[in-house]
Amino acid sequence: MKNKMPGNEMIGFVVNDKHPKSVRVFCDRFMHVMRYKKTFRYTKKVWAHDENSECRLGDIVQVQPLGYRMGPMKTYVVRTILHQEPRDAADKSCLRGSDARNLVVAHGEDEQQNFDNVDPAESKEPKQA
Repeated sequence: MKNKMPGNEMIGFVVNDKHPKSVRVFCDRFMHVMRYKKTFRYTKKVWAHDENSECRLGDIVQVQPLGYRMGPMKTYVVRTILHQEPRDAADKSCLRGSDARNLVVAHGEDEQQNFDNVDPAESKEPKQA
């Protein structure tokens, strides 16, 4: 089955979202070889520009070539997000990799809340004889 998108557009899934405004997309292409009577899958790995940083890990996206390079790696742009993985807004694991690294302050606040919940009377202090 060929990837029949106009203008070299491809459909793939996001495997890396750790860079701001960039995603790594795996695009599969299937080709049937008559000599071996077998279908082979070829995977093309491309970097795509995600302007609004909407894509997350596992999303299925449609990418199209830019026609020029955007930096040393990116040559494609995310056109549409076809399917988004379900994610909970309160869960921090659903954040982009680049956003999760920037939440050092939020992790510090969580640790402070954990220390506030501890009762000092219940803390185990060494008994003096």
